[in-house]
Amino acid sequence: MSYHRVGKNARKWDRKSVLADEIWMMPRKKQDVLRAIICCPAPYASSMSSLGMWTLFRLIHDHPCFSPERVVSNWPRQSLDGQHRPSKGALFAFSINWEMGFPEMVRILRENGIPLKTQDRRDSDPIVVAGGIAVTMNPYPLLPFCDLIVLGDGEEVVGLIMDRLQDCIGQQRERIWSRLDGVPGTLLAASSSGNNLVNRTENLEEYPTGPGALSPRAELGMSFLLEMSRGCDRGCYFCGVSHWKRPARHRSLQTLRASLPSSLSRDVSVGLIGASAGDHPELKKILHWLHSMGCKLCLPSLRPDQIDGEIAVVLAECGLRSVSLGVEAGSDDMRRRIGKHLTNDIIFHASELLTRSGIKNIKVYLLYGLPGESMEDLDRAVQLLTEIRRIQHSIQGDKAGKLTLSANPFVPKNGTPFSEEKLLPVQDWIERRKRLQKAMAQRGIGFGGESPRWARLQAIFSKGGQELADVFVQMAQGVPGMRALKAMGWKV
Repeated sequence: MSYHRVGKNARKWDRKSVLADEIWMMPRKKQDVLRAIICCPAPYASSMSSLGMWTLFRLIHDHPCFSPERVVSNWPRQSLDGQHRPSKGALFAFSINWEMGFPEMVRILRENGIPLKTQDRRDSDPIVVAGGIAVTMNPYPLLPFCDLIVLGDGEEVVGLIMDRLQDCIGQQRERIWSRLDGVPGTLLAASSSGNNLVNRTENLEEYPTGPGALSPRAELGMSFLLEMSRGCDRGCYFCGVSHWKRPARHRSLQTLRASLPSSLSRDVSVGLIGASAGDHPELKKILHWLHSMGCKLCLPSLRPDQIDGEIAVVLAECGLRSVSLGVEAGSDDMRRRIGKHLTNDIIFHASELLTRSGIKNIKVYLLYGLPGESMEDLDRAVQLLTEIRRIQHSIQGDKAGKLTLSANPFVPKNGTPFSEEKLLPVQDWIERRKRLQKAMAQRGIGFGGESPRWARLQAIFSKGGQELADVFVQMAQGVPGMRALKAMGWKV
């Protein structure tokens, strides 16, 4: 694992200049309280665009006895906010959104000289806590490395954890564990018992949303991110969020208004975040509000059946030049088999509406290696993309924008109807990827997506248990993931 080297400009980034570029949207906290180090185990650019990390930051910031400081993979040995060593903090909390963050968390602990296994830690070492959607779906690979694991949402439990920690930090570790025992929706490494109920924040209206700071170096650029929705009721068979985060909950337009700073610069866009943001009951009102404010818009993705003429027009009026569509499969039949009730006609209609409104670029998300998928299904996906490209050219002619396919291997997730589906061999994934890539190149369509070998690791980590601990230790020492698995007797 070399997350700290990811990105062609990562080595050129100077820590001092990166921090100087940050624009803070909330007051900084005095350092005369207990220090809580928080980490989204990813590079700086990804961390700055992680609302999960910023939600955790805000919850800790609002507690009277703790002050949050960030750590990222680029600079793991010193906090960004106070230039303190993470090993000297009272709490080291990780927010992990995908499985490849598991070994990266272990690497960051090792880089800071913190004993990796819970039972080896000293009373002076920080309490290590992990949460996030990837941990919620499968907490067991990280259990040997964590004092406490939080399942589900954090708004109603993080404050309770800090309340229990504030009066026992620095005491014997067994005393701290006894104080943490019984926190709802958590797993305690030192206890065989655990409350496996997943924490769920029922009323998002009670909690503000937004990043603590903006940076031009963030993955989503200078975007003020607003979580408008959490969870999804669609129930697609492959989607962990749809099954672990349901039911869908929404923040009202009034709450979103209150969360957006009035002093926002004109060069800052507003990002609307949600697993199924297009299902928000006030979506059109929200878009019209942002347009009336003169705000530029950042929208990660939409389902094609959420787009009508009015939405397409207001997206373009908000300055959006690219829209990502979640399609997942290339035919009506294949989408029915994976619980994605969406037809080609709907996809083509949405593509036409977007293109006519002035949206230049379209990105399509596709999964390959789905249960029961044949090569004919891949050919239908190629036909689907070809028709979308034809629509773009028929409306925009020689000035047609880009069409890009993001093709990713299917990875089964715990708690979904597809959780027990078998994976294709890596070589089959590679062949399917090459087939799609070649077809896109012949048609002038852009191509990207996750590496099959990385997806294979992700799949193993999403289903494995505590037996993966030694694999993560090997990876933290610089051994490539596949080699570490093979060395530990795994068949990959």
